Amino acid sequence: MQIYFTGFMASGKSTIGLSLAEKMNFNFIDLDNYIELKENKSINEIFLKQGESFFRKLESQYLQDIFKMNGNIIVALGGGTINSIELLKKIKNQGCLFHLKASLKMIKNRLSKERFSRPLLSNLSGKKLDLFINNKIKERNKFYLKSDLIIDSDNLSVFEILKICESFVINYNFVSHEK
Repeated sequence: MQIYFTGFMASGKSTIGLSLAEKMNFNFIDLDNYIELKENKSINEIFLKQGESFFRKLESQYLQDIFKMNGNIIVALGGGTINSIELLKKIKNQGCLFHLKASLKMIKNRLSKERFSRPLLSNLSGKKLDLFINNKIKERNKFYLKSDLIIDSDNLSVFEILKICESFVINYNFVSHEK
């Protein structure tokens, strides 16, 4: 069984994904960390030297590796990983897709501590940062909103989100199918 977490950067995909994997005794893969390990470069280095489109190709390439893995796996995707209907279908055919939805205010609060480690945000602040986040969320929502489960995470604790995810997994029919 494979479970994928999507959502904008700083929405909690890695935190919730790892916590759920520990709770359910699944393996956990953070796609960004997986890419860094395989490429022996940081995400920032890849963005700076080869650009975003090259990075998106790497995401897709390494997802193909993950699709072939056996066992119970939870994967934290990057915020922009799902950038086509084809990739969305492939992910959903592998298992279940959860979207962690966070408000602009929550995202900005979380990103304020780590903005410079995010290649798409390092040169933005104030209204330009707000506009960028809003535009990217609007652009990506067409994929995010096709998730099997959408969790509005702003007012929920990690424990509450884990309970929602675990309940969904227990009640979900994980037969591979076209969605």
